[in-house]
Amino acid sequence: MRARKLGFEACDLVTIGFGLIVAMIALAFRNRLEDPQVVGRYLAVAIGYAGAIRLLSRAGAKPMAMSLFRAVAMSWAIPYMFLQLSQVLPFVVGRTYERDLVAIDTAIFGTEPLAALEPLLQPLVVDALQVAHVMFYPMFLWGLLLLFKREYRDFNSYLAAVALVQCATCLGYFLVPAMSPYRVATLPEYAGLFHFTQPIQGWLIQPWLGPAIHHAESVTFDCFPSGHAAGAVTVLLAMWRWRRKVFWAILPIQAMLILATVVLRYHYVTDVLAGLVMGVACWYGGIALNEWLLKEPDEVELAKEVPS
Repeated sequence: MRARKLGFEACDLVTIGFGLIVAMIALAFRNRLEDPQVVGRYLAVAIGYAGAIRLLSRAGAKPMAMSLFRAVAMSWAIPYMFLQLSQVLPFVVGRTYERDLVAIDTAIFGTEPLAALEPLLQPLVVDALQVAHVMFYPMFLWGLLLLFKREYRDFNSYLAAVALVQCATCLGYFLVPAMSPYRVATLPEYAGLFHFTQPIQGWLIQPWLGPAIHHAESVTFDCFPSGHAAGAVTVLLAMWRWRRKVFWAILPIQAMLILATVVLRYHYVTDVLAGLVMGVACWYGGIALNEWLLKEPDEVELAKEVPS
């Protein structure tokens, strides 16, 4: 494919495309933004990323060196663009969907599931779940470290899936913007929406780690779909395919991470279900996109000519 001849792989197209899409959204609503320069920051990341890949390709960098650069660049570019969403998302959404998500949760389970999970809010359990919850941040790095020495093709498939799951979840926030239940429950305009009877209170870890996470989060409309659930599934599927022993080792951690999203009231159950589906879709989508780019141009043209 022409993109590969220019030095680009599937993960590059996803990362660059995400930056350009958000830049265009921000540009369309430029008059609403408090900081219109955010448009330039998104464009700078997308164009800078593309330019760096092109320069390395033209310089003849070896495939694994390119993959290492991609892994590092993605690990910076995508989180940076995520944090910049706080300068775009609140100013472009028309409404939020907290009440809708609670209604869907209740319709599915016949009760308010977050309140029904309150018996799990024991201090030691809360501490364990809080630790599992922050494992979201390093878990992609685990995959990068474990898979880096695999075949170039496999590693690029993993990079594509990781880029796709992170960028797709961020775009989902534009479609269904919603705040976390723990935030909503403190707002007077949402009084009566939840029926919590117990606070989230750990023993040693949650009392400082929970507030630290709260103050570090700049993007508040980041519930649907659950990026934690989607990312956990993506990493688990990668380990199942390429590192089966690691899969079994991290499965309990990833299961706790997914459970923590609802028990600690970061997400609605509907968010988590959507995240699980998205994680599977992005895993297979990343592999498919990578394989499509690997095809020779002649093969693509031939496939178009073959009658179905």
